[in-house]
Formats: sequence, structure tokens, C-alpha cells
Amino acid sequence: MLLAGILTYMSFFVWIFAVFMYFRNKEFLYKNVQYIYYAITTVFTSLVAYYLSLFFGYIGIFITIALLLLWISVTIIQNKKNNKSNKNLKIILVLSAVILLYSLYSAYEHQQNIDWYNQEVDKVIGQENQQD
Repeated sequence: MLLAGILTYMSFFVWIFAVFMYFRNKEFLYKNVQYIYYAITTVFTSLVAYYLSLFFGYIGIFITIALLLLWISVTIIQNKKNNKSNKNLKIILVLSAVILLYSLYSAYEHQQNIDWYNQEVDKVIGQENQQD
């Protein structure tokens, strides 16, 4: 979970760097706008994955996996339509997918901890009811 948080914030700092570079050198931003787009998308999708799993449990994790696959396929289709075969773009896409999948894993682990905690609480409540 810590690593997913660190990677999410690293993507956030890429976005801040992009804003800084925009004011310093606008040409840099126009050349690298696709990388900044993936950094921003990674941040928001990581947060969506985490909060969907918090609010909807395992169903939220499956919804997020479906959204992740949709996002990757749309990106690949857009690149094929534009006839771009940018190697760096593919690397960024793969890294973003890895970050998001790790974020999903940490969300799944968090959900497992919630389930374990609920079972322990149920055991304690059951023991208190037996004593009464």
C-alpha cells in the first residue's frame, strides 16, 4: 500500500513538473503533452481504484480492472488511428498500467484487512452475546 501511494504521488509530482515547465518553456509542454496526460490519468485512476474498493468492496476492484482495460485499449486504438508508433509512449503506458495494477492489489489487500477485522468483531460480539 505504501508503494502504491508513493507511485501515485510521484505521478502527481510529474504533473506539477509539467505545470512548472509550461510557464518556463511552453514548447516542452507541447512536445510532451501525452506523457503528462498519462501521469494525470494514472493519479486519478489510482485514486478511483482505491476508493471504489473502499465503497464497493470486491465489486469495485473488478469495475476498476474493467476501466483499466478499457483505458489501455482506447489508448492503443488512438495511437493506431494517428499512426504513431512512439516507443516512449508505450513504455509510459506499460508503467502506468503496472502502477495501476499495484494500486488495485493494495486496494484488494485493504479489502482483505477489512474482511478480517469484521470477522474478528463478529467473534467478539458473538462471545459477548453468549456470556449474556
